[in-house]
Amino acid sequence: MGSSKNECEVNEYGDLLEEWKAELIVARAKKKGFRGDRIADAQQEAILDVLSFKYDPANEAGASEATALTALIDRKLCFMLRGEIRARRRDERVAEGARSCHYHNGDELPATTIDSTLSRLSVQDILASFDEQHGILCQMLGKDSSQLEMMECLNVCERTVRYMLARVRERFERAGYSEKEAF
Repeated sequence: MGSSKNECEVNEYGDLLEEWKAELIVARAKKKGFRGDRIADAQQEAILDVLSFKYDPANEAGASEATALTALIDRKLCFMLRGEIRARRRDERVAEGARSCHYHNGDELPATTIDSTLSRLSVQDILASFDEQHGILCQMLGKDSSQLEMMECLNVCERTVRYMLARVRERFERAGYSEKEAF
């Protein structure tokens, strides 16, 4: 068949997608700064949008199919880039939170506590960083205890329980967990 290796790398979708559309995705990805495997990833992400796109000259305000597809692909690629930037910033915030999060003995949390896959500190490491009273409070939270029960168990006033809960919440949020995940 007359396909060269380069054509196979650009369009692995056969009859599912016209060759020029696959080439357009690759060209736009390169223009947006995608390189290497990221181009293939971008193509896989954009392909679904391209396949579901139906060109209707009446609704395109005089734009050609190629122009309309270019706009669609560019939007998808920008969406991907924004997601990568957000993930990178989140990872930086989590790493900074890990550096400022200390064990109760004053030692800094080891870098290995950052889970690079989830971009979060593990729950066990966060719990281990609390002093004894905060640890008991966390156990009581896990048992769905009321604030009154926490006050009685810890022998502290309501204001102290609320303060301790706020510290626990803050520690989990700094580690990358939302309030819903933390409690």
